Order: sequence, then C-alpha cells, then structure tokens
Amino acid sequence: MVKKVKDFVSKEECKSLIKLIKKNNQKSTVVNNDNENPVFASEYRNSSTSHLDPSNPLVHEIHQRIADYLGVDIKKGEHLQGQLYEPGEYFKEHYDWFSEGESYDQNCLHSGQRTHTFMIYLNEPKKGGKTKFPKLNKEFKAKKGTALHWLNMQHGRVVDEVMHEGAEVKKGKKYIITAWFRENDFDGRKDSQLYIDKKEGKTTKKRKPTAKKPTAKKPTAKKPTGITQFTHENELPRLTKTGFTVVKTPEHVFKLIQEAYFLLKPTLQEEVFEGKEHIIRKVSDAEQSSSDLLDLSQTPTIRTIIHDALKPIHEDFIKNKEEIEPSAVYGIRSYNKGAVLANHVDRIATHHVSSIIIVDKDIKCKTCKKGKKKGKKKQDWPLQIQAHDGTWHDVYAKPGEMILYESAICKHGREIPFRGKYFRNFYVHYKLKNWEYVGNEQ
Repeated sequence: MVKKVKDFVSKEECKSLIKLIKKNNQKSTVVNNDNENPVFASEYRNSSTSHLDPSNPLVHEIHQRIADYLGVDIKKGEHLQGQLYEPGEYFKEHYDWFSEGESYDQNCLHSGQRTHTFMIYLNEPKKGGKTKFPKLNKEFKAKKGTALHWLNMQHGRVVDEVMHEGAEVKKGKKYIITAWFRENDFDGRKDSQLYIDKKEGKTTKKRKPTAKKPTAKKPTAKKPTGITQFTHENELPRLTKTGFTVVKTPEHVFKLIQEAYFLLKPTLQEEVFEGKEHIIRKVSDAEQSSSDLLDLSQTPTIRTIIHDALKPIHEDFIKNKEEIEPSAVYGIRSYNKGAVLANHVDRIATHHVSSIIIVDKDIKCKTCKKGKKKGKKKQDWPLQIQAHDGTWHDVYAKPGEMILYESAICKHGREIPFRGKYFRNFYVHYKLKNWEYVGNEQ
C-alpha cells in the first residue's frame, strides 16, 4: 500500500532543494469543506509550504523523474511543493485526496481527483518527524534521499487506508518535497473557472439560435438612476474603519497566480508607463530599472477568474456597504533593488476597493547587518499607508497574503528604498458601481 524507494535523489540534490525551500516559504493551509476559503489552523497544521518554480531545471528534472518512475504523464502532475517542519510543527491525520463537497469542487472539476502521492525526504530531523499511517499500522522515519509512494485512488475509488500524519518534529528540522498526480491533465485555472461557474449556476450548454425579427431602432438607454457623480476623492465614501487590512489569499486563487507567475517569468521586462519616474523611483543605478512587469494583458481568462473569485472578499472587506464591479487586474510587478514607491492614491475613477497580493520576494540584503532578528525585519519592505484618521502605518505581508485597502482614498507608498533583490506584487481593483467620476483624472 505504501512503497519505500531508497536513494531516489542524491545528497547534492537534497541540499539544493532545501535551499529553494528556505528561500521562499509560507505557513501551510488546509482546505475547509464548509467554506470556499482555506483554513489556516495552527491546531491542525503548523508547518510551512514552498511552491517550487517548475521552470527551475532541477525542480523540473525531479518532477519528470517522479513521473517516469510512476509511469504517469507529467502533465497530470501538480507543481512540486516543498514543506518545512520546524521544532514543534506537525500535520495531523489527513488524506491527500479531496473529500466530496466544497473541497472537491474547488480543486477537481477539471483535473480530477488526486491519484498518486510521491514524497521525498530531503534531510533527517534529530528527533521526531515520522510519517505515520495509523490505519495501516505503519510508520516511516525520515531518511535523506528516500521517497514514499502511495495510491490515493484504486479501482475508481479513494483509498481510505492511506490516512497519514506528519508527526511533530521534536528536535532539528524536517524538509520534504511532495508530488501529487491527478486523473486528468492538471490545470488549476480550469478548476477555478469551473468552480466559479458552478457557484454562479452557469452551464456550458449552447442555446439554439432564434430567428431575428425586424425591429425598430432601440431608444437610447437612459442614464441609470441612483448614480452619484463626484469630482474629488474626498467625496467618495469611507467604507471601513481604518481603510485597510491584511488577510490570507484563498488557496485556489493563490495557486492560480503562482501558475501565471511561473509561466510568465521568462517574459519579465522593464515596466513602462507615463509618469513612472514620479511614482516608482530608484535611488541608485545598481539596477537597470526600478520595476519590471510580468504582463497579464494577453491572458483575459485569468483576469476574469481572479476578479470573480476575489470579489466576495472585497465585498466582505467593505461589509457590502456599496456595490462593486471589476475594474482592473494588472500584471505582476517586480520591484528591484533601490526602488522607491512614492506616496500616492490610485485612480480616482476606477480603483476604489483594491488588494495587493504578495506573490514572491527576496528581501535578503548583503550590505545589511546580519544575525539580529530586528535587523532582518528591517530588511522587509512594508507598505506605508495612511488610515482614515490620518495616522500612518507600516503594513507587512507574506507571500500568499493580501493587503485590502481603499486605494483611491488612502494615500500609500513604500518610501523606504528597497534593499533586497526583488519584491513581486499582484494588483486587483474594483470600482464602486453606483459612483461616476466626472472630473479630470489625475
């Protein structure tokens, strides 16, 4: 039922993969079957997860090696994940397959159920950290380079016996990578779109065309009632107490953004827009540009999926005090070393309720002092934002988190020069449906 594969990866490969996990990880999530948002529950799982870049040659080579070993097309594989368990961290008993209901609908409507799990130990914690299968009465101690493989589905049904847990690490750390394979070719974007369609009651059935009848010209549509016109941001309503907050990005949405990020990384190019030199400055010539862009203009499907999926979160942020509608989704902006984002407000006409999703960042500063936690925090790059009461706040967020804010009202920026290598954000904007800007846009 569970097969152990010795020496699946070399010691050198283990070392390189651990470096990738150390470089970029975030607190792990679990799927809540009663809610479309993931649950970040320390009482159930408190490890960290790293979404490994599939364009990395080593990551791709390991993924292909796993697929070849299983005899499965790599197209059916989810992107490889790395997991880090610090002392005191664990993952309680769980299944890798998705249970019927909300969690299945979020993740499986196109790609299908998970069929295989392939997990590789990259090191050996000093104490604890075993992988246990209570229904099989088996447990495995971490051994560097060794892999475990088990089936999540057999004869068209999920396998109940493969419930497992990552026992608490008592001493040292535990690093692993995990590969999951699906029934069909894996495509998180299609899974998300089908989930949204199902929630909205959409169908894919084509309607029969009806014969067109000659009709008189339609009268010009009248301006809808209930529209409030405004000319200045001060006239817009304040919809929240402070104007901003930080929340977790829904897991299925962040996975989609990660896919787009990995897909578009080779197309990274200098960001150009009118007036950029006044908004995104650089304090040195260490980098060729203050910011680069991973353009999403050619992927309208992704924009639509993300807008639809995140709309309820933005509505909840403002407590549904106003109706909102999508206005813009930009590409992934990559700030470079020495960048400064001037304090500003966003577009008055269209950017009323917005979010900044932290996609990835490398904040290590070679010239900054090392060894002190306070010094390490200073290396991070907070968003400085002015609350409705006029006070300024430094807002920190990790990859996988999103800063919700009233962006046309609350002045914001990053006036402290960035000292790391890169800081990548994804921006989502909505406008107030019943408010019309009639002034001159800044």
